[in-house]
Amino acid sequence: MLKYSGTDDSIVATIGTQEWIETLNRTVKRPWSEYKLANSTQIAGFWQEYEGLTFATIRSAGHMVPTDKPEAAFHVIS
Repeated sequence: MLKYSGTDDSIVATIGTQEWIETLNRTVKRPWSEYKLANSTQIAGFWQEYEGLTFATIRSAGHMVPTDKPEAAFHVIS
């Protein structure tokens, strides 16, 4: 399962999603890692993999991630 969140989302805040995921008590398979988009040196977001769940953040995206950051949204979903 993939759950992603825009870091500027004021409707469903990223920190609240992180706290909710922690309550699931899933084993962390891969710790937080940054990712960058092709041909970019800037960090596009971070991701962490749990048992059965991947959580990704999309930097500078609001509640409508695919509208705010379409390239980053495509990268995360792919």
